[in-house]
Amino acid sequence: AEMPDGRLLMVLRANQGTSPEFRGRHKWYSISDDGGMRWSAPEPWMYTDGSRVCSASNISRLFRHSNGTLYWLGNVSPTLPDDGGDGNSPRHPLVVGRVDPESLLLDKESLFTIDKREDADLESLQLSNFTLYEDRHTGEFVLRLVRWDGRCAWLGGETDASAYRYRIQP
Repeated sequence: AEMPDGRLLMVLRANQGTSPEFRGRHKWYSISDDGGMRWSAPEPWMYTDGSRVCSASNISRLFRHSNGTLYWLGNVSPTLPDDGGDGNSPRHPLVVGRVDPESLLLDKESLFTIDKREDADLESLQLSNFTLYEDRHTGEFVLRLVRWDGRCAWLGGETDASAYRYRIQP
């Protein structure tokens, strides 16, 4: 995402199961001051309060609303212990929050939960397969999300991967 002062912000995922230096299950970020020719060394992405953005290795998205605010959409968790797993789970809840234009960090106070795992959902629920756009007429974010239960139908049994549409007022 390009910032008003010309800096570029990139938020990265890392599969913590492949490299010991990536343990800790959080997002990473890098900044370019020269239009993307060179990037800073990746560092753990933080909230503006100084705590790490705990998030498994999954896709997230930076997007700018027509009001000029930069938002981040992705999965976060209160804590993600280093349990030796592959680092790809959990993929819930799904949240949106503002990026501070000065520090390029995520404003924890602005986080809004779009969807989360309910008691009836499996722990393997994935809220990470989405598309997003801004409705030009209403200014709302329109999010299309596959709420996949995480089961693999090709391994036998039933699975649920229903698609939902959310309209979110920024």
